[in-house]
Amino acid sequence: MNDDHHDRSPAFPTASPPGRETAERLAACRRAEENARDPRAAEPRDPYRGQAPPEVADRAFAALAENVRDYAIFLMDPEGVITFWGEGARLIKWWTKEQTEGGHLRMLYPDGGAEDGTAEEHLRRAAESGEYIGQGHRVRADTSTFWANVSLTALRDTEGILLGFAKVTRDLTAKRAEEAARTAAQHQAEAAIRLKSELLQDRERAQQEVEERRTGELAGATARLREERAERSRLEATRYVLLRQLIVAEEQERIRLSRELHDQLGQLVTALRLGLRGLERGDGSATAALEDLEQLTVQLAGELSHIASELRPAALDRLGLQQALRAYVEDWSARYGIAAEFQPLGTAGERFALEVETTLFRTVQEALTNVAKHSAAQNVSVILERRPGTVRVIVEDDGTGFDVSAVAATGARTRRIGLVGMRERVELLGGTLELESAPNAGTTVFIRLPTHEAGPPPGG
Repeated sequence: MNDDHHDRSPAFPTASPPGRETAERLAACRRAEENARDPRAAEPRDPYRGQAPPEVADRAFAALAENVRDYAIFLMDPEGVITFWGEGARLIKWWTKEQTEGGHLRMLYPDGGAEDGTAEEHLRRAAESGEYIGQGHRVRADTSTFWANVSLTALRDTEGILLGFAKVTRDLTAKRAEEAARTAAQHQAEAAIRLKSELLQDRERAQQEVEERRTGELAGATARLREERAERSRLEATRYVLLRQLIVAEEQERIRLSRELHDQLGQLVTALRLGLRGLERGDGSATAALEDLEQLTVQLAGELSHIASELRPAALDRLGLQQALRAYVEDWSARYGIAAEFQPLGTAGERFALEVETTLFRTVQEALTNVAKHSAAQNVSVILERRPGTVRVIVEDDGTGFDVSAVAATGARTRRIGLVGMRERVELLGGTLELESAPNAGTTVFIRLPTHEAGPPPGG
């Protein structure tokens, strides 16, 4: 780039008006030629009447073109030959006066014209319509191009004769670049927004699908769990009903057997005893033998009574759990020679459901049987306690005790079976059985059962 690119001409140059042929001078020349051809027009007239002299107008235009730096302003003759080149044109297009004045307008267009047409086409449009306005690429002195907004105006005199053209050009490269950058940024922002929206939609769809799948799986699992629970509850209820019926049937059978042993065998033994007494009044030699037989019958009657009591104590049906346990503990203590104490708490005169009373009685029976067989105890305590919603029995001895975990795992078969049977019988009615013991520390059994409404006594 030449250094004169930054030169600035004086605001008001003192040289002659720019170009050898200004618009007004061209008009004066054409009028002179017309006057020469038409004698009637030889009468002299002032073409500048009411206007500023051409020299003044030329100087004012030159001052405007030289001082406006943001626009390239220059003049052309009717053929498109540049006749005046302003300073603003030099600053924008980088061409000097010497390079442009006398040259054709097409020198400022890229090779082959511009996007919006050739220079000649633009001149023709301006001449026809008075003005052409458009945008396109233009060429600087160094052959580089820039994007320009151009206004090409046809200059005519008062009679409409074309005197030439005035052209005003503005460099829109920076503005166009800004607009392009702004448009690109807007497109990028819109693309980013669309991408973000699509990603959010994809994410929401994926989350919705996962939630729907999980909801379906959870619903299915919940339904299966409900079904399993319902089936388990049904089976437990059925099992409970069957086992309860089994317990009741077992006890009913024991009651029947007990009555038969008492009513039938007891009568036979009584008859035998009476017969033996009758024989005593006969032959005296048979007295000793008869005494022995009588003693045996007494023992047989006692054993039968004990067996009947073991099968089903009559006091349990007639008097209830408290009196039946009291009688059983006293009989057990006398039979095995072990001091035993029975203590009821809050159960006087109260009756419980048949299966509750039977289960507690049988569990105490089994516990005392274990004490007699395994503990070598000297003292035993049995407590019957009524609490809200439950009834509890505690059987405690001061015997040798044992390792509960060892017995549960590998202990004696008889003791393990007895403990398992006791626990199963209690758990069938929704109760619990806990066992505390240690070697040389005695044993304590805790039985808890929920109370049920008492029914009528068996056989009643």
